[in-house]
Amino acid sequence: MLLVPLACNAQSRAQAQQNVQQQQTQNQLQQSQQQQQLHQGVSDNAKAPNANNPQATQQSDQADQARQQQERAQQQNMVRDADAAQNQPASARSS
Repeated sequence: MLLVPLACNAQSRAQAQQNVQQQQTQNQLQQSQQQQQLHQGVSDNAKAPNANNPQATQQSDQADQARQQQERAQQQNMVRDADAAQNQPASARSS
């Protein structure tokens, strides 16, 4: 009769672990988004002195786009890795 409570307990632990992992992923994504906003603000401030210089503005815009693409890719990787971990069998996660 001890097998049923142990199985339920293992499921509860697995669910709790999954909840913690989801919260950590959400926290990481939120932090990443805040960093993006900070970077964008810094970039916008740096562009101000060169507002009348189309070449400098274009270079700054290209650098911003590259940084944003990199940050988006990092966020997508974070979500993909979290989804992959969540979809692993419970036995694989606990090892």
